[in-house]
Amino acid sequence: MEHLNLLFCQQFLIVKTMDIFLQGMTNQLLYSLTCRDRETSKQVFQLLLDEAFYH
Repeated sequence: MEHLNLLFCQQFLIVKTMDIFLQGMTNQLLYSLTCRDRETSKQVFQLLLDEAFYH
């Protein structure tokens, strides 16, 4: 039974758990940077760039 369980893990869990977690964090970060600000209708990423450029 343990051998069968190991075989299932090897076939279905191709990447490490930490890699899955980091990919999820990256996706959330990119999503939050591409959201639009309600007041200016600019993307958050553009607001951050404007702030860095003008100050």
